[in-house]
Amino acid sequence: MPEPLLASLWQATLEAADLTRIRYAVKGLFLLMLVLCIFVFLGAQTVSPTLRNGLSIVGLTFTFVANGIFVSGLAHLTSRSHSREQATGPLAAAFGNLSAAVGVPALFAAMVAAALFAEALFFGLGRLGSLGEVLVSLAFMPLVLLNAGLLVLAAIGIWLGAAVASKLGGGALGSFRNSLAIVKANPRIILPAYLAVFALTGLILFVVWTAMAFPVSLTLWTAQQATPGYQLVLITGLPKFTMGALGPFGAALTALASGTSVSAQLANLIFLCMALLVGAAAAAYPTVLLSEISMRICDAYGRPE
Repeated sequence: MPEPLLASLWQATLEAADLTRIRYAVKGLFLLMLVLCIFVFLGAQTVSPTLRNGLSIVGLTFTFVANGIFVSGLAHLTSRSHSREQATGPLAAAFGNLSAAVGVPALFAAMVAAALFAEALFFGLGRLGSLGEVLVSLAFMPLVLLNAGLLVLAAIGIWLGAAVASKLGGGALGSFRNSLAIVKANPRIILPAYLAVFALTGLILFVVWTAMAFPVSLTLWTAQQATPGYQLVLITGLPKFTMGALGPFGAALTALASGTSVSAQLANLIFLCMALLVGAAAAAYPTVLLSEISMRICDAYGRPE
């Protein structure tokens, strides 16, 4: 089985260049990032820390659910491209099995959360004196590696679970168990395949970021020569893009919430949307490739429960 699967995974790199799925991925990624930024912006406008935290929780929850629906819809498109079936649209299929679309990512997230909770209890040993401090010190790096493995497994499981639910049917728990069984079936091929796509995603985003840096700087310099009093707070904040958890989006949201004029806020919002669109377009092919690889692995190892 490994040799045919390797050939199939290689073929997936060509099949993923499907304009229908790439368009779906661009729109989905753009809307996901935009929704998250809107909730962050609303939180930045809020004075109350409690309300700000509440908006953050609601925003993350909404984005999490929307991401599950997006991944499930893309899995349906991928399955449909394999079978040439044209009956159901991606969103209709995702909502048709909403329990799996949201439940599978939730189960993998719960798995990571349970591990972190257990680790937090273990780190409490650090308060027990010298022996506890030594134990925590010895266990720290192994736990870092464990968490890295769990995060990779969760990322794989979200994509593979969507493929399993779309191809084999079933609910959240069945798709979750089937995904884990598939990974255990041949980890020496499955894990490197996903890690390669994750690395490719990072490389593409880095190349796009680097390629855009000089043109943006050149355009900014030109604008400053023509308009010395240039007031686009977002664009003048470009060197700070790498600061903050949201990177460039954080600068845009800070500018939007800074109480500048309506025209400046509109300009910042337009720039933010364009930046999100560039990011979505850059990540679209690796996103489709993840779905394509997941479906091929499901075809090779998936078994209905």
